[in-house]
Amino acid sequence: MLAVGVGWLREEFDALGVPFGGRGRRTDEYLAICRALWTEDVASYEGTITRLPPVRSLPKPRQKPHPPIWVAGNSAAARMRAVRIGQGWHAIDLSPEELTPLVEDLRRSLRAAGRRPEELTVSLRKGILPLARAPQPPHALYGPPEAIRADVAAYAAAGCDYLVLTLRQARSAAALERTLEQVVETLG
Repeated sequence: MLAVGVGWLREEFDALGVPFGGRGRRTDEYLAICRALWTEDVASYEGTITRLPPVRSLPKPRQKPHPPIWVAGNSAAARMRAVRIGQGWHAIDLSPEELTPLVEDLRRSLRAAGRRPEELTVSLRKGILPLARAPQPPHALYGPPEAIRADVAAYAAAGCDYLVLTLRQARSAAALERTLEQVVETLG
């Protein structure tokens, strides 16, 4: 799988001397080049930002026609990029209430583009804290096992197919390990 996002922090672009504006169009062209390299015997591309002269590239990906592309980002532009070229859309740190209308819009857009909604996986990155931490915000994968199970069910009902959990704010590797073990036990 190839996960892509256009970036959001202007300072990162400035540090590399790359224009912040037009980053979506640049990403689209880079992905077009990747797809050409993955699928064509002799690939080439002529865009408004990038150019690839005819070139051979081997080995080709095992997945056909190419690896799944998951587009990350909460913006409408990211969702439309996922509709156009993606096999997945990856949202970041949204509640189920925030995710639900975005998934509904995504599915409408997929149907309008002639695609079936099940062709695109919806994933979400969500941070978790040690289970004993208080207070426990709603839908944040915090708290006792029953609260975490309810949160996971709420995300599934919102249309999330795949949760990516990130462990945050632990003071040591041992604390991270304990938290992960608790989450696995809770969700296992």
